[in-house]
Amino acid sequence: MKFGYRSVILIVAVILFVLAVGLGLRLPVQLVPDLSFVFATVGTQLEEHEEGRVPQMDEYTGHRPLSVEKYTTTNSRIDESACADECEWLQEQQRRRSTVENACGNYIQRITKDVLSYILVSDAYKVLYCVIPKVACSNWKSAMLLLNGKHVKDPHSAFIPSLKTFSDEEVERRLRDYTKFMIVRNPHERLLSAYIEKFVKESSFTLPIQRKFGPIIRKNKFKYLTKKYANSTGNSKKKTRLMKDSSKVSFQEFIRYVGDPANKLDIAAEQHWREMYRLCSPCSIQYDFIGKLETITEDSNYILSHIGATNLTSIVQAKPHHATNSSSAGKVQKAYEQVTEEDVLQFEKRFEKDMALFGYQRPTSITGFKSEDDDRKDALRELSRYKNKV
Repeated sequence: MKFGYRSVILIVAVILFVLAVGLGLRLPVQLVPDLSFVFATVGTQLEEHEEGRVPQMDEYTGHRPLSVEKYTTTNSRIDESACADECEWLQEQQRRRSTVENACGNYIQRITKDVLSYILVSDAYKVLYCVIPKVACSNWKSAMLLLNGKHVKDPHSAFIPSLKTFSDEEVERRLRDYTKFMIVRNPHERLLSAYIEKFVKESSFTLPIQRKFGPIIRKNKFKYLTKKYANSTGNSKKKTRLMKDSSKVSFQEFIRYVGDPANKLDIAAEQHWREMYRLCSPCSIQYDFIGKLETITEDSNYILSHIGATNLTSIVQAKPHHATNSSSAGKVQKAYEQVTEEDVLQFEKRFEKDMALFGYQRPTSITGFKSEDDDRKDALRELSRYKNKV
């Protein structure tokens, strides 16, 4: 028969009390143990061992819930104020996992090779990280490289093993035994961040995307404008001129393209604005931790502490002055004032599963939209401009 350390301590306390009484010693009242609690606790633990029961395991992590084991025992003598922050964080993680579970319901996603390619691996630390572009992924890729013993300047150009590189048996073992986490972000802000980086900023990395998707997005724009305002599909010359237009893609053109259900968003580069649930399959893979960009510093610190890599906290923390950071209320408000409410509703319809899974709503900074009347005037002016060029 095996006893836990708490059982041993309680038994020793009872023996010392009995000896003290036998020797006629008078103990201060505050030092007399509550025997009913002592025997009840020991009895319960002995009964569990005899019947082969073990403390309940957390279904997500495979370990006893830290909050239950260390902090919420009714008679615990641990100073709970010392662990208040960690207790609160663990409870928040449980809430996030419950939100995902409730939103998934009976929906099961297939874990495809494409999904496995987004789940990065560190065997040394037994951790899996699902990459979502535009959600602090540069920082976390750098951290994963360091966990694998590599230090490189550009984390996007370096090889990091993903689950896709392993056999089915090895994938199953790692999914079962390793710590799994993902970092998410409000879809409205993530979309804006992707737009700024890929269609506003100019660099050797973004120009190929602009050249590839500019014509695709403009074709989508022409289809939208003619369908809504001109009741005509237009001729091929108009389409050709429109697609060759050298002007930059506007945010309204971009959000309409992304929100259009006819566009599958399955081209490789579209990972930057593809739905988060499609990248990480949270309805099939139960992640131990779900971080959020809005709480990235706190979440990263606890995740790194859990895997034993607290020396990397400075690597994964958000950089508020990053050139493509789009989370400031002013930037969000200004961008969404350029689009109609219909545009936003169509986008939200596409991303409703992301919003439900991760507990997001429309940012409060989105307070005004482009009026339908102004949108109609702009559309007719645009169509007229191309008509005059034909």
